Order: sequence, then structure tokens, then C-alpha cells
Amino acid sequence: MWTNLRKKIFSPLAVPVWGYLSVIFMGACFLYLDPYKSAEVSFINSLFTATSAACVTGLSVVNIGTEFSLFGQTIILLLIQIGGLGIMTYTTLIMVLFHRKVSFFDRVAIKQSLSQSSAFSFKKFLFGISLAVFCIELIGAVFLYLLDPIGFHPYSALFHSISAFCNAGFSLYAESLIPWQGNIGIIGVFSILIILGGVGFSVLYECGANIKDFFLRKRKKKAFFFSWQTQIVLETTFMLLFIGAALIFFAEQIAGTATGNIKDDILIAFFQSVTARTAGFQTVNLSNLSSVTLLLMLALMFIGGSPGSCSGGLKTITFRAWIGFIVSRLRGREQIRIGRFALEPQSFNMAVTMTVFVFLAIFLGVFSFSIFENNFIFAQAKNNFFAYIFETVSAFSTVGLSLGLTNGLDMAGKIISMLLMFIGRLGPVWLLMLLQSLQRPVHYKLAEEILPFS
Repeated sequence: MWTNLRKKIFSPLAVPVWGYLSVIFMGACFLYLDPYKSAEVSFINSLFTATSAACVTGLSVVNIGTEFSLFGQTIILLLIQIGGLGIMTYTTLIMVLFHRKVSFFDRVAIKQSLSQSSAFSFKKFLFGISLAVFCIELIGAVFLYLLDPIGFHPYSALFHSISAFCNAGFSLYAESLIPWQGNIGIIGVFSILIILGGVGFSVLYECGANIKDFFLRKRKKKAFFFSWQTQIVLETTFMLLFIGAALIFFAEQIAGTATGNIKDDILIAFFQSVTARTAGFQTVNLSNLSSVTLLLMLALMFIGGSPGSCSGGLKTITFRAWIGFIVSRLRGREQIRIGRFALEPQSFNMAVTMTVFVFLAIFLGVFSFSIFENNFIFAQAKNNFFAYIFETVSAFSTVGLSLGLTNGLDMAGKIISMLLMFIGRLGPVWLLMLLQSLQRPVHYKLAEEILPFS
């Protein structure tokens, strides 16, 4: 019995859980032992910062630009990079580098983590995506430095480039990117890095292969060929980005909370649509935005990024599955069509399960905040109630945006936020698979009945 339990607890699916917990605890110890840190940084604040960094969230109870020394900031940067690429990716890459044999079960676990199909070159994928990530981050840092050498000195440029690509949202500046809200170059670089980090490693890998074949003229016709999954991810990503930006722009114009400068308003609306998809950077004080804009950003945070990426949330694929389901039912079709294919019933069942799981996690988060933050009377807590919802979705979707609630969290609130970030970073799919693997298989079926739903 204990042998089987031990095997389940230390199964390949559980490796990321123990990996992230180990990295978070080690990171918290290093941050707490930073000899030049501020006296305000307690161990719980160090643990919160390490959790937020490893889970690439960006929520912070201290100002990392002033409270931590260069040593502490470097530890945070390493945690962001490890969390962005994933513990499993790093572990397997080390095994490959040292010519150690990677087991079949480890391959299955990593493919599930990176949302890959069964047919791909394992070593080629790992080396290719790691090299691509480092190159993208380095290029982003160079552009930030060239565009503003004073605001983004070499270390700051590298820090913010890695933070942007990993969708972490950590900034060395207390005002985040507000000083550059009208700078098209700086905002453009951050937007590109965030989008690239949020589309998923498999999409980046496939796009890179297409670009390589295109320039090497390996095809007779100059055209890009994408798999069904990549096509759906790209279509849904850009649809959410531009529709979100348009809605935010008009919401601010109607509410009268816009700056009055059309160019800046368009740039602010676009970047808020980008960053709300799990990045966490700000070009405007969120408290100055209209309630409609905050509600739109809440919806974007809930959806999140794409599978196998640095982002969290419900995921674009799940959102697209629900859109396909609604459209198919309105048209009277039995199959759920998405693009050129129909979705398998098993895949949609997974989408339903994920959605229920996400809603349940958010409900429990808001419920816990309402209890432990001592706001039992709605008349007294109504001003903070939306902030609790916003904070919960931001933590679970690993976004990092806050309406000011994070800085005032007590011990219980910090623990709740850390749990939400940790569960959100692992992802609903991985957690559900892990929980299912711990259950005993059922070798029988019960008689089925029909329930009336109307």
C-alpha cells in the first residue's frame, strides 16, 4: 500500500509540483538571507515574492527595486526564468546535455506540460525552444537599451525583457511602465515580448520552423503552413488582443477617463489588452480606469494565455472550444466545429472540467479573502469586494495586476494568494491529471438515467 502511494506521490506527473515547491522554498531562503535587503522584508514576504516570481505572476508585497539588493533582484530574475521555461524543461535539458537517458514517462509528462503532440523530435525541441527563448530575451533587452539607455540600463533592460517574455510583470520601478505610456517603441517591445511568451512554446517552435523554411526556400510556394492547434491559438490570441483593445478604448472614451490624446489612448488601450492576458505590467494607474474597463480586463485575465506558455488562466483553446460549442448549438449542429476540424467529445469534456475547476478555484479564493480579511458585512466590504474578485483572478491566472489590495494583505491573505498563484501556474489540466492518477481505477459502470434540464 505504502509502496503504491509513494510511487503515485513521486510519479512523473508530480515532478513539477515538487520541483516548483523546491525552487520556491530555496528562492525564499536566498531572498531572506540577502545581506543588503531592507529590514521590511520578512520571511513571509520573501516567500511571497519567491512564489510570485517562480509562478511568473508579478504580485508583490514589497518594492523589489528598492527593498532588494542586486543579489536579491538577480535571484528573482532566476526564479522568473525558471518558472517561465518550467522545471521539467530545465531538468530534461540537463539530462540531455549530460547524455542521461530520459524515461518514457518523463517524456509523456513533459509533452503534457508543453502541450505537444506525440510526433516531434524531443532533443531538437528542447534545444530549439531554449535557444529561441534566450535569443528573444536578449534581443528584447538590446532594443530596450537602445530605445532608452537611461531608463533601461543593461541590467534593467535584461531584467524587464525576461520579465516581459515570461509574462511575469515584475518591474524594478514602483510605477511599472507608466513613465513610458506614450512611448510607442518601448511599449511595442514589451507588447511583442509578452505576446511571444503567451502564445505557447509549441506555437513558437512551429512559427520558427516555418520562418526557417521560408527563407531557406525549402518550399516552392512562399506560404506558411500551420497545424490546426497553432492556427487556432494565433487566431484566438489576436482576436482577443484587438477586440479587447477596441472595447477598452471606447469604454474609456465614453466614461471620460481617457487622457484626451488619441494616440496615447489607443496605445494605453492596446497595452492593457496585452498585459491583462497574464503579463501584469501597467502603463496607467488601474484605480483611474472606468469600472467597465476593469470588468473587460477581468474577463481577459480569466481567459489568460495559450497552453504550454508562460501564462495562466483558462487558456485560449478552452475559450475557443466554448465559442465553437455555442455557435454549433445555435446552428443546430451536433459536432463542435473549430476552424477546419471538429472537436472530439473527450476534448470538450476536458474543457468543461477545466472551466468548472477554474470557477471553483476563483470562488474559493474570493470566499477565503472575504473571510480572512474580516469583511463579513457587505455594506462595509462592498468597496473591496470587486477588488477581491480582481485580486483572485489575477493571482490564479498569474497576471500580477492589482487594485491595491496586495500591499495590505495580512498573513492569511498572503497565504491564500500564494496558493492561488501556485495552483494557477501548475494549470488545471496538470492538477486534474495528478489528482486522477492518485485515484483507484473503477472497473464497473452504473446504470444511466436522463435528467430534465428545463
